[in-house]
Amino acid sequence: MAGYISSGVVFSAGDGATPTEVFATVAQVQEVKWSGYSRSVVDSRVLGDLYPTRMVGPHETQNVELKLLFDPGDAAHEALRTRLIAGTQHNYRIVLPDPGSYQVQVRGFFTKFEVDALTAEGGEIVVNATLELTALPTVTP
Repeated sequence: MAGYISSGVVFSAGDGATPTEVFATVAQVQEVKWSGYSRSVVDSRVLGDLYPTRMVGPHETQNVELKLLFDPGDAAHEALRTRLIAGTQHNYRIVLPDPGSYQVQVRGFFTKFEVDALTAEGGEIVVNATLELTALPTVTP
């Protein structure tokens, strides 16, 4: 059975139920990388413009990358792998380790679930997973 490694950032996966979705914590997540928000820039020049003109383009979603100690016997770990194979979108939550317990809720599908290393000491299986976002994240305090 996988254990919780720290009281830091918590990554959890939604079950897709409506109207009230339940989020289960994914254990042994070592790192969560999310680079936040970005927007594209659109070139809006027309014939005859002497100088470049630009305008704000659409929002760009950023991927969430996870590094976890994979436990094949852990139901939450197997669910992530199964979701990659099925190609299904789900909601996920990142809870930040601050007094306000800010949460970032994202929606997306997994595009990578690869074994990064099999450690000789302790027999750990390190997995890198990538979650491709399909909507803008929601941040709540």
